[in-house]
Amino acid sequence: MSVKVILVDDSPERTREATAHLGALGYDVQVAPTAQDALKQLSSDSAQLLVTHWYLEDMLLHDFAEHAKHVNGDCAFLVYFENGPEARPRGVDDPYVDSFFPFNHLPKALVAHPN
Repeated sequence: MSVKVILVDDSPERTREATAHLGALGYDVQVAPTAQDALKQLSSDSAQLLVTHWYLEDMLLHDFAEHAKHVNGDCAFLVYFENGPEARPRGVDDPYVDSFFPFNHLPKALVAHPN
């Protein structure tokens, strides 16, 4: 049985690349273009991982993470950001976020968080 992942990103390029990486690792990937869409999927699905870009158009990251943990407390909430150490959002540590990582480390981050 493969691990279910909800991938949240409004960028078609990043979504295609992340879906390809995750699929190659054997994850069952479902894509949500917005935080609201992801929360709907999370409430009706048993995803083990929620992977999202740090910037969302429709919801603040903290609010999204908090809502996601209330919907499914067993789901790991992972956040990626643009490549490079200077791109990590400063001061974004959050008790509801399980991990932050650069986008180019996506496969490594998921191996470290098998859930």
